[in-house]
Amino acid sequence: MPQLQHDLPVLHAMDEALRDLGRDDRYATNAQRVTSYAVLRPLVADAILRQPVDRWVARLREASVPAGAVRSLDDVFSDPQVAAREMAVTLPHATIGSITMLGVPVKLSATPGRVRTPPPRLGEHTASVLREDAGVDAAALDRLVAARVVRMVR
Repeated sequence: MPQLQHDLPVLHAMDEALRDLGRDDRYATNAQRVTSYAVLRPLVADAILRQPVDRWVARLREASVPAGAVRSLDDVFSDPQVAAREMAVTLPHATIGSITMLGVPVKLSATPGRVRTPPPRLGEHTASVLREDAGVDAAALDRLVAARVVRMVR
């Protein structure tokens, strides 16, 4: 049976029912598996759902298959490593109270970055951007606001 070498470690991590599928000539090549997706997907999904995610990740890693769990946001932000790396930053926001957002992922010792402000409200920086960066004068800015071309928070 033709078998791609990178498929073999995955089969070693699977339960017997899935290993049998891997030995089935009908699914020997990637093209055959793609053609049979509608048949294979529910079989594989059912087998995967019978065991916890951590078990699958461990078995796949033991078989030298790169793997990781897809985690919920609650799982991600409760991870101690996220706290240790200051990847969740809570700041006060003008309209919603506190907002938790991502921190700076790259940690530089000589020039450490940090999140200093929450995201702006819609239109909060319109005037300064148009005046300072685009050279729009106050009268032109008033006309843009009156015509509802731009929105500003005053």
